[in-house]
Amino acid sequence: MQTASTQIEELLIPVTSTAPLAGFAGLYERHYEAVFRTALRVTGRAADAEDVLQTVFLRVLARGGDIEDVAQPAAYFRRAAVNAAVDVLRRRELHAESEYDD
Repeated sequence: MQTASTQIEELLIPVTSTAPLAGFAGLYERHYEAVFRTALRVTGRAADAEDVLQTVFLRVLARGGDIEDVAQPAAYFRRAAVNAAVDVLRRRELHAESEYDD
């Protein structure tokens, strides 16, 4: 099992310039609220929605912080939030089942 710090180290991206991060910061500012609200609606928990928010933007950052090839960024982020939120619900359900298996 990986620890959180191990997972973060695997996601670290070497940055040679701050230009991609400036674009990423703009993406975050424009879309974080919609991602959080969407995730909150799906998961029903603020803590899970925050995890989804982090997951979605870490995935974008892993792609280089750029989604220029996406025709509709707002729709992309909402769909990514739903997908990540469903993953959280699946993990929650799996964890709940494993507690009763013992």
